[in-house]
Amino acid sequence: NLTTAQSNEFGDYSISNLTGYYQIWGANADATLVSHTQSTVIDGPQIVQIELLPAAHIIGTVFYNNVPKSGVTIFAMNTNNGMVLSDITETDGTFDVTGLSDGIYNLNIVLDGFTVNEPIPQVEIADGETTDIGQFTLTFSENAIAGVVSIAETREGISNTTVKLFDAEMTQIDSIITTADGSFLFTNLDDGN
Repeated sequence: NLTTAQSNEFGDYSISNLTGYYQIWGANADATLVSHTQSTVIDGPQIVQIELLPAAHIIGTVFYNNVPKSGVTIFAMNTNNGMVLSDITETDGTFDVTGLSDGIYNLNIVLDGFTVNEPIPQVEIADGETTDIGQFTLTFSENAIAGVVSIAETREGISNTTVKLFDAEMTQIDSIITTADGSFLFTNLDDGN
């Protein structure tokens, strides 16, 4: 269960009616200061001190077809405590996962229908550190071309017709025979022209 509390002007906070094992973590409103996660067993009134330290950041950029890609989610999971923080790329393709305490983070870069071309590193960061993990490029993993070969006047599909696929240099990439209704589908195509 997730329980939250906001501190008063003196930095004091109170969470009541808890028993069991808890991980305690704190941050200021804009997550520029964060605490290390503390694990504790609570079986009655207890005082837990939280020290806020400068937050770490993981930054980078995501591209698709040499163009910055917005809307890509970057997840950073702390391998010690399982806490996951994320960011979404801006229109310039940049991301800044903020509010991180020191530790080792497994990263995941996610956009439906796309795969990341480069290996995604595991990142070790210290309090207050900004780590630039560089640029990543996406490939559209569901590239496909579909259509129907038909008689123009009646729009009736033509079966058993060979459809050839060429690249921009007019090199044949693939060929396929239309189905009974005249349809065809090229799948698993690489990005390109």
